[in-house]
This record gives sequence, C-alpha cells and structure tokens, in this order.
Amino acid sequence: MYNFSNPIAKIADIQFVRAFSILVGVLLVVYIGVLSFVMTYGVIQMQSAEAVRDTSAHVATLDAEYFDTVAKLSDTKPELLGFKKPSSIAYITNTQTAVSMRTK
Repeated sequence: MYNFSNPIAKIADIQFVRAFSILVGVLLVVYIGVLSFVMTYGVIQMQSAEAVRDTSAHVATLDAEYFDTVAKLSDTKPELLGFKKPSSIAYITNTQTAVSMRTK
C-alpha cells in the first residue's frame, strides 16, 4: 500500500494522476478527430457513388434516345418524303477530304 503520510509519495501520486488525465484527454481528442474524419470520408464516398449512379442512369437514358432516333432514321423511306436517287455520283480527287458531286 501507499504511504500517504510521506509527502513525496503524495506528489508522485498526484503527478501520475495528472499525467494520466492529460494522456486520456489527448487520446479522447485524437479519437474524436479520427471518428470525424472517417464519418466525413464515408459521406463523401456515398455522395460520389450516388453521383456516379445518377450519371450512369442519365447516360442510359441518352443511349435509349439515341437508339430510338437511329431506329426511326433507319426505318424512314426517303422516297416517301420526296427524295430521289441521284442518277450518277462523281468524286473529286486530289483534295484533303473526299467530296461527292451529284449530277443528273
């Protein structure tokens, strides 16, 4: 047991309790800091996952619209809209891009 009548033992015991209290306080502050960091990271990760999911859904909608438009264009018959096939097609050469000239 401790000898509380000895003043050196009292001072050593008080210093130990004070040092232990400071250590517990520091560890508590560090724990709260790490906990807040982890919670913030989780929130940011959930928001980014939600943004990716929303973007993927938007891209899927645009894909569906694109394929519907392509299907409508493929099913369109130009003759019914008044377009006629060209009688001949001639190509101009010696240029950067190939350009077609449609003649009668």
